[in-house]
Amino acid sequence: AVSGVSETFHTVMPKYQVSASKEYAYSLRLRPLTTTEARGGAPQGPVVCAPEARLDPAGTSVPPGESTTAKLTVHNPCDRPLKDATA
Repeated sequence: AVSGVSETFHTVMPKYQVSASKEYAYSLRLRPLTTTEARGGAPQGPVVCAPEARLDPAGTSVPPGESTTAKLTVHNPCDRPLKDATA
């Protein structure tokens, strides 16, 4: 496989190749920049950190009018304790 712009082709570096038979997921968190940050060209404030949640249902389908159980897992990747979390 090759990648590049126009007539300039480059082989894909091995560490950036991905398998077609494996699932990949990526996430990105964005926040608006302040006027000062936008003018300066770089963020200056703290990175906004939030807990991550994953919900795993017991089954793959729920009939109309029925219910199912699920497991909710909350992970805190931040450098401070998670407080005031409610279900």
